[in-house]
Amino acid sequence: MKITAKKKKQVINLKKEGKSYKDIFLIARVRFENARKIIKEAGVK
Repeated sequence: MKITAKKKKQVINLKKEGKSYKDIFLIARVRFENARKIIKEAGVK
């Protein structure tokens, strides 16, 4: 499954809002490990 830039931005924004991975997983509909990988790449704490 390819992740679009829009999806990445959504995940990063959700993380910045302080959402947990579970919320991101449900809202953005990206696989759990994908969400974590995106966050790692973006360097968002």
